[in-house]
Amino acid sequence: MSKLGSLRVVYRGRLKFVISAAALLATVLSRRDAAAEFTMTNDDGWTLSIDGRLNGFINYVQGDPTPAGVGNWTAGIFEVTDPNTGKIEAVRVRTGFIQNVLGFVASKQVLPNYKLSARFALWAGASNERKPVLGQQADVEAREAYVRLEAPWGTLQAGRDLGLFGRGGILMDAEIVHANGLGSPCSTRSILGGACGFAGHGVLFPAFNASFLYSTPKMAGLQATVGILDPSVNSERGYEITPYPRLEAQLAYNFRDKFKVYGEAMWQRLINTDPVLDGDGNPVMDTNGKPKDQVADASGLAAGASLSLGVLQIGGSYYMGTGLTMIIPIFNTPIFTDTKKVLRKGQGFAGMASLTFGGTKIAGGAGVSQLKLTSSEQEPYSDNVPPKQQLGISIGLYQTFFKNLTWALEYFRGQYSWYNYQKGSDTPVVAPIQNVNFVNTGLTLVF
Repeated sequence: MSKLGSLRVVYRGRLKFVISAAALLATVLSRRDAAAEFTMTNDDGWTLSIDGRLNGFINYVQGDPTPAGVGNWTAGIFEVTDPNTGKIEAVRVRTGFIQNVLGFVASKQVLPNYKLSARFALWAGASNERKPVLGQQADVEAREAYVRLEAPWGTLQAGRDLGLFGRGGILMDAEIVHANGLGSPCSTRSILGGACGFAGHGVLFPAFNASFLYSTPKMAGLQATVGILDPSVNSERGYEITPYPRLEAQLAYNFRDKFKVYGEAMWQRLINTDPVLDGDGNPVMDTNGKPKDQVADASGLAAGASLSLGVLQIGGSYYMGTGLTMIIPIFNTPIFTDTKKVLRKGQGFAGMASLTFGGTKIAGGAGVSQLKLTSSEQEPYSDNVPPKQQLGISIGLYQTFFKNLTWALEYFRGQYSWYNYQKGSDTPVVAPIQNVNFVNTGLTLVF
């Protein structure tokens, strides 16, 4: 079955950040929510099966424009302000928290206690840019592509799959609230993938990465997974040298799908293409007389738990770290560092709950992502004010028909704030804030 999808954030000052963001969040969990799996053929012990989903949503957005003077950051909007109302307003038809997915799994029991399998899944959106006539065609991407060996001593996996750091929180969001919905749209102006759910509002999206993963055998519901991942770079601030891979780990406990707990960790070293400079702007030399490297370590910790009690399901998650931005760890955005290229710290927490009565589910929650200033930064700013906090509140009704088809109706409110801003000494200090409302409705077919 499919796993999780791609998410993407938004840096509005740079359109490429907006585009990246919306696309990355486009891939959020299909495998764990699939309702069926069709066997296509079975020969010489090999089984080939197919699974996936199709969906379409109407997304309405209305709210305040991005305040003047800030670093052009917002978690979901890149819309032109209406000169008459002074507000932003738009309607899009798009995919939801999870894109359209078509996945293939080949598996074989090669020995009594050894199973070999491989997964390849294509992901596609419903809409991209608003162009005349036919419009720009939706992208099709291979989000999942890996081989897996399950044995008595554990599981080895190599290829492209969802990262470990942030996995627990985004899967919880999908399971409890947004699997068949949309949540935050991530971006309305440029759509290159799915939506964000709670990502950017208390939850991090780990993205899909090339990786080697090892998982221990499950022992009374407890399992540890460690991974070596392809490293990320941040070209916006010059951190493009990665001497080591990214390291991630997860420790998870699952008691009969009723009680789940997880803890996660991540570390990656980055080196700047520019050397360390002194107060006069000259390179600082090391003991060998060579320019000293500007080294930074991105790292993070995350934890969460969920509980299922009959019709009620509740969960909460938390993360903290350095170089995490506000939605995706080590993302290519200028807010990754301050002007001196010092990595910023951040944190986020979210709470979710749902009530399910047969095919009817009522779900919602709230979350907040926060970005901290570095020791060299201070308020008020005069321009390019960095974001301070992104708060999201979600409530939705999800009605399932024929076991496979779900209709969703959601309301999501985002509140985005920046650090204090002041144009000059003779002008008042402003605390920029933006409130945006989203209404989503659509259909999802899972097979």
